[in-house]
Amino acid sequence: MNETAETLKQIYLTYGETIYVNKPQFKHLIQDKLNNSDVKMLLWAIELGVAAAVGLQVKSADDKDSIAQIQKHLVNEFMWQPDLAQKAIECFVYAKFSLAKDEEPIVNILNYNTRQFYIVNKVLIKYIGDDAKVKVPEGVTFIAEKAFYKCTNVTEIILPDSIVSIGKFAFDFCSSLHKIELSPNITHIGTGAFSRCSSLKHIDLPEQIVVLASGMFWGCSSLENVILPKGIFRISDFMFYNCNNLVNVEIPPNAHEIGKEAFSGCHKLVFIELPKGMLTIDEKAFNDCLTLEKFILPEAVSSVGNNVFAGCYNLKTIIIHHSLKSIAGTDILNNKIQVLTPDNKLWNLLVS
Repeated sequence: MNETAETLKQIYLTYGETIYVNKPQFKHLIQDKLNNSDVKMLLWAIELGVAAAVGLQVKSADDKDSIAQIQKHLVNEFMWQPDLAQKAIECFVYAKFSLAKDEEPIVNILNYNTRQFYIVNKVLIKYIGDDAKVKVPEGVTFIAEKAFYKCTNVTEIILPDSIVSIGKFAFDFCSSLHKIELSPNITHIGTGAFSRCSSLKHIDLPEQIVVLASGMFWGCSSLENVILPKGIFRISDFMFYNCNNLVNVEIPPNAHEIGKEAFSGCHKLVFIELPKGMLTIDEKAFNDCLTLEKFILPEAVSSVGNNVFAGCYNLKTIIIHHSLKSIAGTDILNNKIQVLTPDNKLWNLLVS
């Protein structure tokens, strides 16, 4: 086999099958170890999920049906030439199935029900069961990207203490999920991890987390209250977008920035208290917070984005301090505490 396939084989041998679902690391390794005309093909194939599909679906080098299905998807959905699609798939298949007996990759040491979980090297790659209540096996350390994607029948998930990281969109579209117990040892949760979990009303986030990725609770329409870890310093973009039943959020004392549309569409948010150290509020942060009546900008806030309160039709007063010098990129003259009302010239910069 050629240099490309042999290089993939060595990567697979070193990192095991989990590398097939770790897009950033896999692409980095290919760029580092390969320097030929196949690099661009492989990088694009990984981004489109070809490697992950081979890892999940192809059971042997002779599994022609699964291989043909992946090839068909590439050709029909992404307009790849059939021969190029076949070449890319064959490289990943070769890397996975050409190992000699003395070339075993890192093996999974867990005891688990293979009819419910697809686990490799302590990574839960995919939940394939149909139980409503799911208890992830002890020993799993990472929930991979989209591991529970669209598991609409799952109502409860219990994660073991061994979990330290959750990949992006891991529980996306688990529309019946109303309870999830997280490991206290989790330090990272990826983008949109709980997005569109429309039955989730409450969640306790581990205190060890210091960064919450964007869109984490996007579309969690039943979410009512959240206590954020004290170490969080930024409320990320779209974090609570369209959480239209959210009534209470405790913002950590160290938070100094609220991202773009972070609370957009939180229709029942009547009041929110921001910490004294808040510095920046990005555009449309509180867009369409229909029941918001009063807002106090902390004294340290120096700039706010465009249309921060657009669509807040019940908002009657906004209190700003002398430190606010910029609204929507426009410098303002402000040297005192002001109570803004709809007839104030600064109102439209914030609300309209």
